[in-house]
Amino acid sequence: MLLAASVFAKATPFQDGETVVFLGDSITQQARYTRFITDFYFVCHPDRNIRFVNAGIAGNSTGGALACLKDDVDPWRPTTVSIMFGMNDASADGK
Repeated sequence: MLLAASVFAKATPFQDGETVVFLGDSITQQARYTRFITDFYFVCHPDRNIRFVNAGIAGNSTGGALACLKDDVDPWRPTTVSIMFGMNDASADGK
């Protein structure tokens, strides 16, 4: 027997005046996936003043990001932080 379960979270669109920080590794730093989000808001909601900040750092891992939160994220005073990490967390040392 196969049992599948799904959990759906309703996302609230970003509103005027919000600050969104993208935190991650080189995938975030390259701004390819973040561009889909920023372009959507620039095209579909041009009346909203939303600040998008890319805090992706190539080679970063979750441990490295935690150590940099104070310097790389906090100064922007974000209303939302989007976090994406990948292969760098698979390393043996986990830094």
